[in-house]
Amino acid sequence: MTDQPPAAPARQRPSARALIRHYVPIVSWLPAYDRADLRFDAIAGILSAEGGKMLAKEAAAVDFVRDAFGHLKAIAIDEGGSLVLKAGGVGRDAGVVDARDVAAFIGAAKTRQWDREKKVRTLA
Repeated sequence: MTDQPPAAPARQRPSARALIRHYVPIVSWLPAYDRADLRFDAIAGILSAEGGKMLAKEAAAVDFVRDAFGHLKAIAIDEGGSLVLKAGGVGRDAGVVDARDVAAFIGAAKTRQWDREKKVRTLA
């Protein structure tokens, strides 16, 4: 008899497929994703008043909402989010909705805000 504890069972290494699914989860759900949902997207600026004031001073945040507006995306905002839009010179239109109005946001997010296009670029 020896005074050594029994050896721990050998751990089985995960397969390459399991490792990929663990570290790159998109490979698990993307094949089943409805590609019709990829056409349009939207953003939501839901911030405290303090957070809105802080982000309104940051160029990256202001550029982000300005770009979303220019790319004709639906935007849901609350009071704090409206401060960031205001800092970017972004006005309200049918595609910029109150974050509390979920139905309006979902409706606006189903398409690009084509009526906005003439406000953000020169059309030939």
